[in-house]
Amino acid sequence: MEDYKKIINETIKKNPCYNCKNPNCVKGCPINQSIPTFIDYLKKEEYQLAYDTITTNSVLPALCGALCPHEKQCEGHCIKGIKEKPVNIGILESTLAKMFDNSIKKINDTLANYQFAIIGGGIAGISAAFKIASFGGKVFLYEKNDSLGGAVKQSIPDFRFDDQIIDKITNNLKNMGVTINYNAEFGKNLSINDVCDNDYILFGLGTMIERRSFKNFENGVFAGCDILNEYKKTHTLPSGRKCLVIGAGNVAMDVSRAFSRNGYDTTIVYRRTLTLSPALKREINDALSDGVKFLELMNPVEPVYNNDKLTGLKVEIMKLSNDLDSSGRPKFLSTGDYKIISTDLIVEAIGSLPDYRSITKLEFPIFENGWIKQNANTNFASYGKYYFIGDFVNGPTTVVNAMKSGILAVEDIMKNLKVN
Repeated sequence: MEDYKKIINETIKKNPCYNCKNPNCVKGCPINQSIPTFIDYLKKEEYQLAYDTITTNSVLPALCGALCPHEKQCEGHCIKGIKEKPVNIGILESTLAKMFDNSIKKINDTLANYQFAIIGGGIAGISAAFKIASFGGKVFLYEKNDSLGGAVKQSIPDFRFDDQIIDKITNNLKNMGVTINYNAEFGKNLSINDVCDNDYILFGLGTMIERRSFKNFENGVFAGCDILNEYKKTHTLPSGRKCLVIGAGNVAMDVSRAFSRNGYDTTIVYRRTLTLSPALKREINDALSDGVKFLELMNPVEPVYNNDKLTGLKVEIMKLSNDLDSSGRPKFLSTGDYKIISTDLIVEAIGSLPDYRSITKLEFPIFENGWIKQNANTNFASYGKYYFIGDFVNGPTTVVNAMKSGILAVEDIMKNLKVN
């Protein structure tokens, strides 16, 4: 067993917190975690108080500590990061969470007279379940797979994430009285009639449709999450020698690392430069360490076939503009120059979308421009007793934002019930 106290003490000693009066790390955290306070408790070795501090706003400290994009959030705003390394907030949080097995305390029985159905056992659904159960509410959680955790459990490779964290979270939910129903997929073997007797129904169905840039998916062309899901289950990959991965987000990094670690000549193809990619720096560095190569400023056009066998990828060479797009990054511009990169495998990892087909059949007036319309100044949506949370509303996002969505939705329900 790891010596968690030793890890915490050595981490603090090596890189101490300044305990700023106006801590930017708190502002950089989507849930405004009281970071200096919990670190101060750790310095004093008051571990229970430190854990109580972070679980005031968070119900998944183990996941946030392990998977949050700290370099863009809390650590990215740390004042120490201007001249030296920022405080290792993620390591401190994840280690402390492991010490307490991510256990969440019951607060009271405020919601004891209410019954909730949560459809989708991803991060948002799990978070809502914890929040409701902590106030004594009766929760029925429905999950289409045979385990909780959503994309975190189904897609993130073992070399990047320890599944035991999800297993412990699942056990904690059961210990809090949450009833978990596996292999229950909404729109297939689970209908609205099966859950409509609950006081509230929360939908946290995630993003299940992968974006694809090519009109035809033919031999040798695959979707990123499909590859990761299969690799997580069987540790097998499609046969081939050379693989091109399109995209430069964290999914693309995971896919490329899986191939490279298994002996494939693996290259990421990206239309911008690597410094402008959405992936975290640590994920890019890990990919580089695993032997992944990068081709920048190349926009995929179409797969190239010879007698129905994939032989290459046609790309257009791009250039960057001085103008910025809506993401704040330089626009990429066409040059009209093309080339073909040889390959026998192509994997598209360019994002995903929610599948609203089962929801549109319910005829809720909640859609705007093809998406579920959020409530004002929130990251969830509601229509009467029906709530929509997490990536299902917001599109693919971080663990902490999905968690925040589930928690805020439950807080809104409690506000409407006037039981805060």
